[in-house]
Amino acid sequence: MIRAFQMIFSPEGVWLKIAEKNRHMIFTLLLSTLPLIVGSLALEGYGLDRFGEPQQDLASAHFNREIIYKYLATHLVGDLFFLFAGAYFLLAVAQSFHTRCTYSQTFNTLAIGASPIFLMHAPDGVPVLYTWLCWGIGFGLTIRTLYHGVAINLKPEQTKGFGLYIVSIFIVGFLSGLAHFVSVQVLHGKMLR
Repeated sequence: MIRAFQMIFSPEGVWLKIAEKNRHMIFTLLLSTLPLIVGSLALEGYGLDRFGEPQQDLASAHFNREIIYKYLATHLVGDLFFLFAGAYFLLAVAQSFHTRCTYSQTFNTLAIGASPIFLMHAPDGVPVLYTWLCWGIGFGLTIRTLYHGVAINLKPEQTKGFGLYIVSIFIVGFLSGLAHFVSVQVLHGKMLR
């Protein structure tokens, strides 16, 4: 979780350390990303259980715990799908740009680069903050962190680096937005009833 805050305030220095260590994706998943996602979702779930969610008439809608658990499980599965599928798509695009990188490097780039999105799950449980505002703030901060992450961690050629960065933004935006959309639909009872 500390790394997520470091990514927000000084991403370039953190990415240099990450690229230097070149850890395997399992290490990043189990010791960095998964605890961040689970901890942030737990705080969001607590907020939903305690305070509810704001409605248009300034009232709060409260959910029973079964729906909250379904929502949190869906969000966790959606976030993991976003990371694994996104890393695969980013690897395919990177290879089409003739960049020599591994699936583990693309996974680490997405997992650590998207940490602001995962971190913004926690304030999403506060009733006065709308869910898409929290996701949008996280996505905006992720755009900033990926700028350095793609260049330092994937090491594309200088002429192809910006294109790979733009593609990584689209991958993160689409897949994380899709995961968030499906989760919100589950919370409101429109899916997985």
